[in-house]
Amino acid sequence: MSSDMTRREFLRTSTAVAAGIGIALLPGRTWAKSLLAAASEPAKEGLPFRVLGRTGVKVSILGLGGDGLVSDSTDKDAVVKFLTSVLDSGINYIDSAYVYGKEGRCEKNLGLVMGTPRRKNVFLATKTGARTYDTAMRQIETSLKRLQVDSLDLIQVHHVKEEDDIKQFGSAQGMLTAMRKLQDQKVVRFVGLTGHPDSENVKNALEMYDWDTCMCFVNPAKFSRPALEDQLPVARKKNMGVIAMKTFGGRPGLLVGKEKGQADAATLLRYALGQDVSVVIPGMATAAQLEENLKTARNFKPLSAEESSALAEQINSGAKGWKR
Repeated sequence: MSSDMTRREFLRTSTAVAAGIGIALLPGRTWAKSLLAAASEPAKEGLPFRVLGRTGVKVSILGLGGDGLVSDSTDKDAVVKFLTSVLDSGINYIDSAYVYGKEGRCEKNLGLVMGTPRRKNVFLATKTGARTYDTAMRQIETSLKRLQVDSLDLIQVHHVKEEDDIKQFGSAQGMLTAMRKLQDQKVVRFVGLTGHPDSENVKNALEMYDWDTCMCFVNPAKFSRPALEDQLPVARKKNMGVIAMKTFGGRPGLLVGKEKGQADAATLLRYALGQDVSVVIPGMATAAQLEENLKTARNFKPLSAEESSALAEQINSGAKGWKR
């Protein structure tokens, strides 16, 4: 988006794109018919909710991460069927990013459903890797078009790194200034950041600016300790909503299995949900993974101190360092 584009022009463009896609694709498409049928179906009960920090919004404790089926699949029927199951389950938090999937496939796949009435039941989050005002505006405009929406619930600064000059985030030409402008224009509701545990700049950025949310690593592996011990406490002290990522150690589920340094997915998910977080967002590649995670979330009981200690020992007896 150019810096002088008005909100009215911006929304008119985005809405026209969404409407155009609907007219072009709906007739005769199996996945489109299923969307219309599902739009009025109530969500199932039983999934606990928590408040997403200072946003005041209630979100399901289990969300959908952008990595997995929605970032990889080119089968529209499969994508819509999966996303319909996600929403019918009661999950209302969906995560994405500008860079997820080939040529933005994750956001485009989500747009198959977000461009329908089911959008109103979703807390929709995406991320921009931009560090400048103009680039952030362009990327966010592209994300809105892909997602077929005219507003976002949450936009996040993606992957704050050690080499970032975080003092420039809030400068006149910084991406945070663009995000605040979009907030003023009601295009974006909330602003957050994401980061890995290997950068001290994540904690520094959390302390320097007022964010609504923080996304950080939450698992028992040693490589996640800086996130749990340094980043998460700062976020909670400032009443940010905390979004737990890399619950299973990152793609392709580094910590899940029966080998040394691994554990079952349900125990790892219980560990993450037992931390001071609002929502956990594992990526899911199959309907079976969705159902397994839903079962754990619906029946959630935190690990005891003994169970947590045993899990940490089990994981760290052989866990490898995480690599992007």
